[in-house]
Amino acid sequence: MIKTCKHCNFEFNAKEKIRLRGGYINVCIDCHDELPDPDANTPVIRGVVAGSGKMAAISIVRFENEGDADAYVRSFNASSAWGSQKLNRCNSIPFKHVGTNIGSTNHKGKAG
Repeated sequence: MIKTCKHCNFEFNAKEKIRLRGGYINVCIDCHDELPDPDANTPVIRGVVAGSGKMAAISIVRFENEGDADAYVRSFNASSAWGSQKLNRCNSIPFKHVGTNIGSTNHKGKAG
């Protein structure tokens, strides 16, 4: 799969470059190594799921770095089972909720 680099217009084997370095498919190995990393400011985002009534609740959470994200997910998953209160160290890790979808615990439509 021959591509042309968007920076230097050099033709290169994109499949081989992706296998060796990863990154964008339209940037050659030399430009990939020399230019600043375009993914350096990419946010670290994880999704975690918990049980709530008949519907699972999902939270999409943003972190400062990969280490915090991995520690949060590990702590979240190691805590108590579905439908129970999660008592863990998740709140001691800096994070920000990006989005949530929490199901109603009142799944039969009863008031209260």
